[in-house]
Amino acid sequence: MNQADPLVFRYTFEPTGGVARVFTVHLDPRTLELVSTPPASLPAWTRLDFHQCANCPLKAAAHPHCPLAVATVDLADFFAALISYEEVTVSLETREREYRSTTSAQRGISSLLGIYMVTCGCPVLARLRPMVRFHLPFASLTETVYRAISMHLVGQFLRQRRGLTPAWDLSGLIQAYEQIQTVNQSFANRLRQIERHDAGANAVVILDSFAGYAALALEGPVLDSLEPLFAAYLEEAP
Repeated sequence: MNQADPLVFRYTFEPTGGVARVFTVHLDPRTLELVSTPPASLPAWTRLDFHQCANCPLKAAAHPHCPLAVATVDLADFFAALISYEEVTVSLETREREYRSTTSAQRGISSLLGIYMVTCGCPVLARLRPMVRFHLPFASLTETVYRAISMHLVGQFLRQRRGLTPAWDLSGLIQAYEQIQTVNQSFANRLRQIERHDAGANAVVILDSFAGYAALALEGPVLDSLEPLFAAYLEEAP
């Protein structure tokens, strides 16, 4: 496959006793920006000033619509009718491999929604965009924290390689997750205004729980649990 081709994530949702639905996400392979054509007519709930995030740096004059809301219009129509605990079989096809899991609607949606959130053009969520290149669906909290730390440290190494000042501690990552929590909570409120059920809003709540846990875990607990795995790195050089 040509490395210049779009990066594609194909999610298939099969509700028990329902009709399967496929969502295909195309990303620019270099920037990981979402490649999509928004609907010609956008619903009112996508307007930037509709439950706008308190920390949103965008202005309605230049950005009349929330980029995340615009990116997820079709997805929102689907999950608005789902009950959060409804069982679904979710499969994901990527360039490298396939994944499959039978899980709750909210957990499956959160995995897909996480891709849209960091690639849609939201300037706050874009900090997590590198993680999409190594997307891991249905990840555990520990896996997510490990990937986030890895992303942060690679970013600092690249800063150093460019002659910029790196920040090897995790304070910047913790602050980023705190900002991301504000976006998660505001977007969940936005979805609650349009949903007949709660699968979409609860999917965002799951992502927010991950963000909250990550911000706390980066202070020490998860790092303490991972330290024994890195024994070979902690030995004094001969």
